[in-house]
Amino acid sequence: METASLFIAAALVDNLVLAKLAALGTVAGATRGLDRALTLAAATAFVVVPAVPIAFLVERHVLGAVGLGYLSTFADLLLVAALTALADGALRAWLPASRAALGARLPLVAGSVAVLAIVVAGADADAGLGDRVARALGAATGFALALVVFAGLDQRLAASDVPAPFRGVPIVLVSAAILSLAFTGFSGIG
Repeated sequence: METASLFIAAALVDNLVLAKLAALGTVAGATRGLDRALTLAAATAFVVVPAVPIAFLVERHVLGAVGLGYLSTFADLLLVAALTALADGALRAWLPASRAALGARLPLVAGSVAVLAIVVAGADADAGLGDRVARALGAATGFALALVVFAGLDQRLAASDVPAPFRGVPIVLVSAAILSLAFTGFSGIG
């Protein structure tokens, strides 16, 4: 039950984008259509989910064993960079049209959110591997939720008559603030 609670908390209560407003600019600028949002969500999950257990194992069994635990953040960054490059290569090989549509956004989005997810998942030094993986899956799910919400919001705003002073970034920020308020309703869950 505790693992499910950690997953729900990471996805909804502590959502990196909608509750913490982390990587908001990256998410808001990257979502131009549901297909692109889902591709970014999959690529980010491809980075985040394996990064957390690998980082845990490196931290505990490699760096900790030789007394270099203070290098764990640096090792995490290298790991995320390697997994982001792997995700980019996989998209180029299997979904070249989707990868071309994303342009340079994939490494930026996957990298920035993966780093945040690793930090969130590893925030509790006493947490075990299962707890960290549950938080990573929750963070990836929450990020996917944010991408889909912003993709729908982008389509809705494109079809709406937004007053001139609010077009572009201002309306996205106002919408993000309203969504953030809505996500505070999840604060009692998890």
